This record gives sequence, structure tokens and C-alpha cells, in this order.
Amino acid sequence: MKRYILSIVALLSVFSLTAQEKPNDNAAPKAMVKVTYPPMMEQNKFLSLSVGGGISTLMYDFPYGSSEWGKGGRFNIDYNIFFSQVCGISFGVGGSKYNSTVIFDNNSTYQTAINIPSYSYNNESFDTEAQCTTTFFDWKESQSVFALEIPVGVIFRAPLGKKATFLAGVGAKLSFPLKSSYEVTDGKLSSSLYNKKFNVQLDSIPDHGVTESNMHPSGSSESKIISASGYLDLNFVHRVGKIHLYYGLYGDYGLSSIAKKEKALTSIVEYNGVLSSDAVEKVIPFSVGVRLGVKIPCPRLKDQDRDGVIDKFDNCPNTPVGLPVDTCGCPLDTDGDGVYDYLDRCGDTPKGVLVDTCGCPLDTDGDGVPDHQDQCPYTPKNTPVDNHGCPFDADGDGVPDHVDKCPRTPEGVKVDQNGCPFDTDGDGIPDYLDKCPTIPGVEANQGCPDVSEKARKAFKNAEHGIEFEPGTAVLIRSSCHYIDKIISIMREYPNYRLVVNGHTDSSGSMAVNLKISKRRAMAIVDYMVERGIYPSRLKSFGHGGTQPIGDNKTLNGRKLNNRIEFKVEFDQ
Repeated sequence: MKRYILSIVALLSVFSLTAQEKPNDNAAPKAMVKVTYPPMMEQNKFLSLSVGGGISTLMYDFPYGSSEWGKGGRFNIDYNIFFSQVCGISFGVGGSKYNSTVIFDNNSTYQTAINIPSYSYNNESFDTEAQCTTTFFDWKESQSVFALEIPVGVIFRAPLGKKATFLAGVGAKLSFPLKSSYEVTDGKLSSSLYNKKFNVQLDSIPDHGVTESNMHPSGSSESKIISASGYLDLNFVHRVGKIHLYYGLYGDYGLSSIAKKEKALTSIVEYNGVLSSDAVEKVIPFSVGVRLGVKIPCPRLKDQDRDGVIDKFDNCPNTPVGLPVDTCGCPLDTDGDGVYDYLDRCGDTPKGVLVDTCGCPLDTDGDGVPDHQDQCPYTPKNTPVDNHGCPFDADGDGVPDHVDKCPRTPEGVKVDQNGCPFDTDGDGIPDYLDKCPTIPGVEANQGCPDVSEKARKAFKNAEHGIEFEPGTAVLIRSSCHYIDKIISIMREYPNYRLVVNGHTDSSGSMAVNLKISKRRAMAIVDYMVERGIYPSRLKSFGHGGTQPIGDNKTLNGRKLNNRIEFKVEFDQ
């Protein structure tokens, strides 16, 4: 067996050296690596014939001694079918030889109950049951099982250059033991009987006509039951001329026992091997070794595009040569957008996004933001946009900069369609700055109409000319002249509304001053209402001495602070 294994290893080394490629110094560097199989890998169906050898043994626990692994061999005829460039299935038939050796512990004893027919004792014949004891001395036994095997598995392949391929297989197989035998190679045994009924011990059974020791030193075992095993093959395939040789490692391990559950008992009556005895429960076949084989190509089915998927199963029979394909023979489409990877310029497009003929998400407005992310998918051409695909809007008024005629409108100001603040009265002063947004006015008067010079003069004269009795709200008669002028102005300008503000100096208490200032302003309003001015056009407020314009410490200052002020508003 050692010579056999060494010979196989030597052959493997020769094939490995033969398969190596010589470097080509003049070869130009390759720009890309093509995912294509060498010509030898285009065979999608082939037979493989192989032989192998190595450790091939029976594994079991033996309570009366120890067991040793044996060596053996195997042969296989397999049919291989590849459905793609990478994987396929394999099934076939083969045979394996398993060997093992058991060594009994010296003076080990085995006991069993047996029936002894027509046993003679004290000149009387009768049937009885006795306890049989067998003692083994330097006993050594070898076992051998030859099994027919049917393997079924999955195979994988990968190119390793132009002349080499890695081939692996994994699967399960059924084993049918065709021949199971044993042979005692050394030792002897002795046996005795004990009859409990009569309390009789017979130490030398052959002298009493029952049997003799070592009755069957060799013969057939009863370990002939179908079992299952798992297997793994690792091989390298090399092309040598037109021959495809392969070599590698194999291994299998039994998943069930090949030993029968109901066994004949090993005893002095009929010794027929350890595997047939009830001393051994599970017998598991196990093997690992090297093998050598040859591939025989089967007639190939048509594969027009040479992608490894035969035309019968190829949904894309015209795939360009060298492209990686899926199990249906179509070029890969990683992002599933309907554009094959080799044509797809955007290979990571999110699922469900519409794409163009180049595989990139649609960008209707051409702003660089794809439609599925574009919140403004119809932006005018060449308009700068933000990350959301919308035109920039610097002032945040909702009108994009490219059409905004007032791009610096203050935040929160309402604008028209051009992005400019509303100007209701069209006076050029935007409503948010216009105190009179519905009446055309001037900037100097905050958007309100300009007060006529005549009115200004009348108001100024009244502020200086109106006087009251000290400490009261009673008008001095001379003050009426000034109020009458204001009444004339109000009649001349019907859109004027007048606010009358009363003020005092700081003499006296604040509460008294506030009360007097309100009464004085109201006295002027009452005077004007009595003379035909609508109350709705008039307002009055008193401020007491809170808004001085002169020094209350001087007589002249206090005179300035005791005053009436007029403010014109406009009817909106």
C-alpha cells in the first residue's frame, strides 16, 4: 500500500510540472482580465474515470481491546453536468475497499447465554441453558468490506490559467456492502460452560463433545446493510495534449452504520468475527486519500455565445464573448435597472428608479440632480440649482433667483410673481415700508401723501397759539382762531384724519397732569366736532408731562411743554 501511494504522489508531481505554463517575455501586458473559461472548461458534460488509495477503514468502539485503521482503495465512474460556468451536478457508481484490524486485550473474557441440546449429565440427556465464557489470548483479527457506492453531489469549477482548472465536489453517497469478511491472524481462545440449574462448571468443553476453540478462523461477517456517507473531492484538472487528466484528494465519512442490529453472537458455539458480534454496535466507514483520473468529454450541446450556458437554457444566446453571465445566460445587471452592467454607466442605481439607455437615472431638466431626488424636475436649462434640484432663492421669498427682480427682499415680506414686495398704491414705496399702503404718497412721508404747506403752517401756528386757562382744560378765546384754521384744512382735505396730542409740564402730580392733558386734547376735538368735523376723523390722546421738549426748571421751558401737537393720518 505504501508503494501504491508513493507511486500516485510521484505521478501527481509529474502532471503538476507538465501543466505549468512557460512565461512569455514578449507578451504585452493585459489591459483587463476577461472572465472566460479556457477551451477545456467549455465541456459542460463529461465522464470521469478515477482510481485512488489511502486510508480506508472501519471505525468502531471495541470494549475488549483496540482497533487499528487500515488502508484501501477506490474506483469511480461519474457523469458530470455543468449548468453554468461555475456549478453543476455529478452522479455515478464506484466501489471502495475498507480494511481494519482488531486486537483483543490478553485474557479478555466474553460471556453469553446459549442453549445446549441433548446435553448428557450423570447418564441423563436433556436440553438446558448454560452460560458460555470465552477467553481470548493474543487474539488478532482483520476485517475487510467491499462496498458498491452510488454518489450524488454538486460540483464547482474555476479556471487556473489556460491549461488548468480547479474542480471540487461535495455530496452524499449510498454504500452497499457486497462482501464482508474477517480472518484471525494470531492468538487462541478457550471456553467453558456453567449450568446454573445443576451448578455444573465444564472447563474443557471439547472434552464434553460440545465444540472446539477457534472453530471458524476466517469467513464472512454479517455487516451487510446499506449505509449513507458524505464526501468531499478536491481536484486539479490539467490538459496534456488532447488528454484531460485530473488528480487530487478525496474523503468520505459514514453517516450511518454498516453493521446489522440483530447479530449472531460470537461464542464458542460458532465464532464468525467481531463485526458479527454484539460487542460492536456501530461500524462507520471512513476514507481519505489521493486519486488520479481522466475526463472523457461527452458530445457538447450548442453554446453559441460560449458563455457556459447551453443555448437550450440560454435566454440571451448572443451575449458578447467574455462577459460574466447569470444562470440564465444573460449579462449581469447588478442594480436590476434593465441595463446590463457592461453597458451601465451607473451600476448602483437604486431599485425602481427609471433610467436612460446608459443605465443612469433620468434627469429631465438636465440640472445634474436625477429626477428621483429632484424636487424641481422642470428647472429651466442652465439654471444653477441646490442639492434638491431647485433653483437658488437667496432671499427665501419663494421666487427663484433666476426670475427674481428683487433678490434681496427682507425675510417674511410678501412678494409678487417677480419676487418684489407688493406696492398696492403704486407709489414706489413697498407696502411693508408704506404707512399708507393704499394711498399714493411720498418717501419723505413714509409712503403717505405729502401734507400741504398750507396745512403744515396751520398746524404749526396752532401748536404755538392754542392756550388754556392755567391748570384747566378751558380754551382761551384767542385759541379758537387757530383751531378754526385747522377746521378749514380738514374740510379742504377730506382724506385727512387728525390726531390731537395733549402735553403738560411736570408741575403737579403725574396723574393730575395726565388727566389735564387728555381733557385739553378732548376739548379741541369737541370744538371741531361742534363745527361739523366727523368724530371718526378725529382722535385725542393725553401724555401728561412724559414727553417734555423744554426744561421744566425754567418758565420758558414749562411753557414749551404745555402744548398741543397735531399729527395728520390718511383715510385708507
